[in-house]
Amino acid sequence: MDAPPVPDDIELEKRSDSLVFEVKRSDGTVVTEAEYQALRHPYPPFQSPTASTDPELEARLARPYKICAEGDSWVNILWPISKVRGFNESFVDIIESDRRCFVNNIGWPGDEFSDIVAKEQYKGSIQSGIFGFFILSGGGNDFLGGRSLARFVKPFSAGGGASDPWAYIRKDNLKVIFAEVAAGYQRIIDNVQAWSRNTEILLHGYDHAIPRPGGPWMGTPFSALGYNVDDPVAAAIIHVVVDEFYDLLSDFDRRERKVHLINARGCCAGHWHDELHPDKSAAIKLARKYLAKMDELAPVA
Repeated sequence: MDAPPVPDDIELEKRSDSLVFEVKRSDGTVVTEAEYQALRHPYPPFQSPTASTDPELEARLARPYKICAEGDSWVNILWPISKVRGFNESFVDIIESDRRCFVNNIGWPGDEFSDIVAKEQYKGSIQSGIFGFFILSGGGNDFLGGRSLARFVKPFSAGGGASDPWAYIRKDNLKVIFAEVAAGYQRIIDNVQAWSRNTEILLHGYDHAIPRPGGPWMGTPFSALGYNVDDPVAAAIIHVVVDEFYDLLSDFDRRERKVHLINARGCCAGHWHDELHPDKSAAIKLARKYLAKMDELAPVA
């Protein structure tokens, strides 16, 4: 995939209190999402994309699978800018390399789920009516690490040394967190269905991430709560919470005719770039699952 036309001095810096990134220049100034998108996509935002006079864009728009992607760093890790930090392509980047696909990736690794819900940056794209698929990735910042862990994980000493991971979880707090996330998903789904009745919505619930000693995403927050991160109970807590998130998303899959849940669990087994992000092999596996679902929903002759 061709590199986006962006300056060489842009890099990612993890925000210390959450799971998202800040995008900065070498002089320390922050690059806003709007600035980056203007650099990466020299054509105007999608208002009337079919009216484009850009031959390259017109050719891409002629591809059968037109996809709008919105979400967190699982959707857009700003590759190849992020290559200097060792990151590889996201699964959406892999999908975009498929010659059947045109992708408008408006995801941003600096967005928390509340940002995605509130900003509604997908509105113009979806209202254009050309996108048959909407990929949404979000919610992990609310339960997978950073300051979010302290909202529902008890200090290790409060678990009583139990082997059951639920003994270390404040269930009522987790229920509140997931209710907030579910409300955000419902709002986004309702919007997409109101703005484009034919758009299929594709969700995923991440994978069973494994905390690492000293890891900035989960390892350090677990240590602050008194856990030995090498103790299997830390990974077990993340495992059951990820499964709970899949149960939440499965409700949308069952209730909403145009909503489809992609099961990413197992794609990253042995193939994590870090505590939270897939390596390239895992991204390819996940992209293939999405492409298979698109083939199922809209077969291309």
